[in-house]
Amino acid sequence: MENFIEEKTKRKISRALTNFFKNRYKFPPITLAKLVQDTLYLIQIYNSHFLKEGRVIYYTVSKTEPMGKSLQNCQFIPVKLTIYAPGDVEYRKRNGLKKLMFHIIQRITQEAIAQNGVLTHGDIANILFLNRRTVTSYIKELKSQGIQIITRAKFSRLNSDFT
Repeated sequence: MENFIEEKTKRKISRALTNFFKNRYKFPPITLAKLVQDTLYLIQIYNSHFLKEGRVIYYTVSKTEPMGKSLQNCQFIPVKLTIYAPGDVEYRKRNGLKKLMFHIIQRITQEAIAQNGVLTHGDIANILFLNRRTVTSYIKELKSQGIQIITRAKFSRLNSDFT
């Protein structure tokens, strides 16, 4: 998680939230700690001051959710994805639009995983306004070049190999 709130401010907010939730709801210490941690995370995610240009918040399935589980029963988490970065214009000029899409697909799938989420081909298609078949084709082409794109299906297969 990116560190947008200064540590001193984070400690003050944590104490205030802990006292508030403890007095109002009488939560046990473990629940309080998790609730405060999640609240701080959401403050950072939704504070528009900290959402850099070219980034979006996208809800995706947590990477802890097993394959085969109905999406309606899965935990979705917010992740920040960079769909446009300052260097993208120059990258497109040098390499063309298709290569830029490859570059962005790599970037957003890596960003999602780093934030404990995992994107599907459908997610990528929605985010980039592409057809799902196009995304699948792009990912296959990247794989043929030796570049692994980790999506929900691939992530689940990787994890099942270790269990």
